[in-house]
Amino acid sequence: MVITSNLSQKRFALERGHAPTDKVVVVRNGPDLQRMRLVTPEATLKMGKRYLLAYVGVMGEQDGVEYTLYALHYLIYIRSRKDISIILIGDGDRLPALRDLACDLRLDGYVNFVGWVAPKDVSHYLSAADVGLVPDPQNGMNEFCTMVKTMEYMALGKPIVAFDLAETRISAQDAALYAIPNLVEDFAEKIAILLDDEETRRRMGTIGQRRVKEELSWEHSKGHLLTAYSTLIGTLPAPSPRRHPMPMTTQ
Repeated sequence: MVITSNLSQKRFALERGHAPTDKVVVVRNGPDLQRMRLVTPEATLKMGKRYLLAYVGVMGEQDGVEYTLYALHYLIYIRSRKDISIILIGDGDRLPALRDLACDLRLDGYVNFVGWVAPKDVSHYLSAADVGLVPDPQNGMNEFCTMVKTMEYMALGKPIVAFDLAETRISAQDAALYAIPNLVEDFAEKIAILLDDEETRRRMGTIGQRRVKEELSWEHSKGHLLTAYSTLIGTLPAPSPRRHPMPMTTQ
């Protein structure tokens, strides 16, 4: 039995690995709606600005977090917007360089690095955000990855700006605006479009929440995982709620 995280990975298993179709099961790493819930937004997280952008996840070479900083710099110093701040939740090998970059780009007072937080606190931070950012660049790998942060934003009703990658589009569909891959100016312009259109933000957020609730949450994914196990070892007893497999936090 082969377990993959999305349809792109399933295709690789079939075409490259020559796995039989009935031996490949897609188990999406969707958010657990018991943990991802909106809470009362904390206004101080916006650092005195009208709008708050958010990123949550790993900060490695492949994650493209620097695009969020370059986009913020573009909006502030090219588009002359002083009404935006960003909160960056997570850690990784690139964090020291990202801190230096934020300083070099004169973003002090606009950027809040909070590091890793407990799962329950992710909802606390994201509830205050207006737009969720998925800056993963096109690099020959990210196109075929499902970014967990995408669905976490959607679970909390946050509209998304992302580079136009295949699996990101499959996950978010109409809950996101898609920028030309790796083009920071277009990424920034898509952010500006959302910030200036509250109705579109609300509509996209509703679409995202519905997709997670009806299709992408862990409540749906766990059934596929249990089916895969059952195929291997026989019928499994129905697990109690506390014994449900929990999704791992990845990208």
